[in-house]
Amino acid sequence: MVTVANAIVGIPAKEADARPPGGQWRQGYGHWLLAVDVIGVLVAVGLAHWLRFGRLPGTQVAQPSFYYTIVSAIIALSWLLMLSVHRTRSPRVIGAGAEEYRRVWVATLSVFGAIAIISLLFRVDAPRGYLMIALPVGLVTLIGGRFVARRVVVATRKKRGRCTTRVLVVGNPPAVRDLARSLARDLGSEYHVVGACVCGPYAGDKIDISGVGSILTYGDEANVIDALAETGADAVALSATERLDGRGIRDLSWDLEKLDVGLMVAPGVFDVAGPRLMMRPVAGLPLIHVEKPQYGGAKRV
Repeated sequence: MVTVANAIVGIPAKEADARPPGGQWRQGYGHWLLAVDVIGVLVAVGLAHWLRFGRLPGTQVAQPSFYYTIVSAIIALSWLLMLSVHRTRSPRVIGAGAEEYRRVWVATLSVFGAIAIISLLFRVDAPRGYLMIALPVGLVTLIGGRFVARRVVVATRKKRGRCTTRVLVVGNPPAVRDLARSLARDLGSEYHVVGACVCGPYAGDKIDISGVGSILTYGDEANVIDALAETGADAVALSATERLDGRGIRDLSWDLEKLDVGLMVAPGVFDVAGPRLMMRPVAGLPLIHVEKPQYGGAKRV
């Protein structure tokens, strides 16, 4: 399990114990997903090609095998291209949530939908049996490979503390405590709080959090860049924005972009199910809408 985990995150076995946790694991994880995509697409297309055009007993082949080989190669290349176009391996979506699976689903349906439309418009006799095999097999291998990769990464986080992203929290003490406590509650969480910049006057050099420990402070919101250098954080989380207006957040994002450091904004809404949250841009402002709770199943009855 350790060797497989090191391969996924791109860390050699001898250096895995010496390298601190950080955002570099995403690069190795992305390479692993690329291999999953290539293998999944080749397995789906190859199996469909062999079962449909492999001259098995009872199989009728009207066109030369070379023709179908070219068609299979075009479908495989188009499939891989659409997976890249839909950014299914984007660092923003891989490893958690349903967005990664949704993008794989949309990219796959885009390819097969395009095949169906082309067949209808140009009256091309598309092999329906071929598509009926390639589509489900491809979805199972692509989504299944991502699911296995996630399980390996989560197990590595829980057992060895690897594959994590260092986070510097910016906000007032209560907001910092709430965010750190929420992240620490999930042992398989990607983010690990390594420091805080406290907005407003604060005399202490650390923030004590029950059940979590102490988080060192590095000044206020004006010391974010210096705090990043001291903590080695890979991302900044704004847990309270009352001291930072829209222009301040924009300037901070520009500074972080130069350092290749991610910026996240925690709206301060906790214990709300994911389907109830929807972000909608209004007049250039990203507004988060919280839907009313709805019951389902036995609770609805």
